[in-house]
Amino acid sequence: MAGATEILEFGERRRQGPSTLGRAMGFMGALARRKTMGFVGLCVLIFMLIMAAFPTVFATHDPGADAGERFRGFCLGPSGSFLCPDK
Repeated sequence: MAGATEILEFGERRRQGPSTLGRAMGFMGALARRKTMGFVGLCVLIFMLIMAAFPTVFATHDPGADAGERFRGFCLGPSGSFLCPDK
């Protein structure tokens, strides 16, 4: 055990491995190079999670606003059904 100790001179720093952020960025870079489609899928998934986590930042209209006025002239099913409301 005594042989394992190391004496450092004043001002000398012990070499440390890469930080957690550095390791994560290295992993992302390797993933982007080796498995490009997987990396693109991960980026899309992260984007969707961010959009779901902060909807008020990305919403352009009030969610309760009636957006159906302009679509009432289109009939998508039998007359009188919910797909084709009476005018």
